[in-house]
Amino acid sequence: MGSMTSSKKGPSLILVTGMSGAGRRTAAAVLEEMGWYVTDNLPPELIVRMVELSFDAESPVEKLAIVTDVRSRSFAGSLTGVLDKLVDSGRKPTVLFLEASDESLISRFDEVRRSHPLQDGDSLQNGIDREREMLSGIKQEADIVVDTSSTSIHDLRRILEMKFSDAGGDSTRVVLQSFGF
Repeated sequence: MGSMTSSKKGPSLILVTGMSGAGRRTAAAVLEEMGWYVTDNLPPELIVRMVELSFDAESPVEKLAIVTDVRSRSFAGSLTGVLDKLVDSGRKPTVLFLEASDESLISRFDEVRRSHPLQDGDSLQNGIDREREMLSGIKQEADIVVDTSSTSIHDLRRILEMKFSDAGGDSTRVVLQSFGF
């Protein structure tokens, strides 16, 4: 059984989920830059095992962020069931749910010219509607819901740094740039 350091101010386990196109990939990159070990697209039944391995006494992982979404829908096991198992094992994650308006999501999918993972030859709006329905339960369980409809990548970074940095957003960041001719 692994041990968790209690001197850390922030959570040591985050589950990042939400709407396709709402910024999960950006959130994963930001958390990784902040020193979190990030895994993406694990099927629900492997999440509990990943948490067990990551917090084993011999594991170097101290902060784990798991990004999951509807791409995992073909695997057995529900995300709310996974949350229950994690809570029962004493490792309740902070659930971060990224949301955006239908208009924002449609605009983002149009920009990248990709189809929605649940579109299945139907309209983009129908794919978004299916996903909202599928994720309604986990959204209700979320500790933090961030609406990225009018949020820039930089704003999302600041929100995540404030919520999940060890210093709770009180740290100072210095960037030095030098150039010459």
